[in-house]
Amino acid sequence: MGFFNKKEEVIDIELTRFGRSLLARGAFKPVYYQFFDDDIIYDLSYTGKEEIQNDIEQRIKDDIRLKNQYLTTGIETSYDYQSELIKQEKRGVFNQISRYSDPIENDRILKYPLGSCNLGTQTAPSFSLKSYGAPITGSLTYLHSSGEVLHTSGVINSTPQITINPEYTYIVDRTETNNTAPPVLPSSFIDLTTDVVTFTDNSKIKKHKEDLVIDVEEYSTLFGDENFEIEILKETSKGSGVFIPIDDREEIFKFFNIYVDDAIDLIELQEKDKNTNV
Repeated sequence: MGFFNKKEEVIDIELTRFGRSLLARGAFKPVYYQFFDDDIIYDLSYTGKEEIQNDIEQRIKDDIRLKNQYLTTGIETSYDYQSELIKQEKRGVFNQISRYSDPIENDRILKYPLGSCNLGTQTAPSFSLKSYGAPITGSLTYLHSSGEVLHTSGVINSTPQITINPEYTYIVDRTETNNTAPPVLPSSFIDLTTDVVTFTDNSKIKKHKEDLVIDVEEYSTLFGDENFEIEILKETSKGSGVFIPIDDREEIFKFFNIYVDDAIDLIELQEKDKNTNV
């Protein structure tokens, strides 16, 4: 642990253990940045002390500042955590080198990035989410970065989870079947990809689909052309509860057709509920 010498030092840069691992493998390619003010106490009343409001600015300028704390997890803590995962059969004894940092380290570093909001507003930034396809099921839970699902947001760095289970149901309709219809010829063509498939005897197979169509809008903040990001994750093994992102687009599009913004046909949606960011 060290302190800044404000007369000689201006900036201090440290790589985490994961960052050093990426650098050693030639995979360290930072593309984003965030600002933090974790080391600043704006209101001393939260520490049990009092001060005059006019003294706050000068105190913040004069306070001793810690240098970057890049190591937040001890070796014993990390060893115990990994050992427990092995006992629960959530990971193997030997793992390949990962492109993702240890979840237990993520919980203890860079937890409160400074956000952006509209100037002059007294409302904190918030999200509005609506589902136009499959309904939202269950109650709101929170996913700890270690993979543990919680029912309250009392854990730092927990991610809110909303469960939606889209279902496709096929219904065979023979109510209007014509038993005297001619047989199907080899040259006949029946499109089996439509929502309603009609055969020559007038029997039908109807598809009732619940596509995953969500409308997300962010309030009291600055809008940009690329306001949201979609991240697809997969479970490392069935029932493990450990998820990693899928970065390969070709792998994603093997399983999903994803449409965003103007690519989505909103004609069937309720006009009154259309929002600016879909």
